[in-house]
Amino acid sequence: MFWHGRPVKYDHIIVKGDLDLSQLSLQTNISSPIRINDSTFDGIVSSKYIVLDEPFNLSGSNFTKDLYFKGSTFNGCAYFHSSNFSGIADIERSRFNSSAEFGSSKFNLSSDFQDSMFINAIADFVGCEFNGPANFVHSNFSSILAKYSNFNSYK
Repeated sequence: MFWHGRPVKYDHIIVKGDLDLSQLSLQTNISSPIRINDSTFDGIVSSKYIVLDEPFNLSGSNFTKDLYFKGSTFNGCAYFHSSNFSGIADIERSRFNSSAEFGSSKFNLSSDFQDSMFINAIADFVGCEFNGPANFVHSNFSSILAKYSNFNSYK
């Protein structure tokens, strides 16, 4: 599936099993755009502590298990809008140096953006549904949009 420095472009696919992007950036930043739209990730998606220099687009996708982007840096736009997160979404301590688009997404368990930085662009959470704990403690925003979002009680 992956690329040896070439752009990744897939739509309407099913990714079976875990997807760990962390191994791709052990020696360098990921400097190719990645787009996997309107797809299903049937396993854990992990990219802890990586640097993505180009746009990263997983819009309209269904994440059936946990998502870990802890400590990652997004230098290009990060697109997750209209996605469904069935498991934990752990994006804490991440840095978004360009737009971060999560609008119209549904977070069914906990979503953790603690200590994240949304710099020089808009953090779009318009129309999101948070059905579990949503943690934005100590996060910094240049500009945030969260109109029509629902933060539902968690019991």
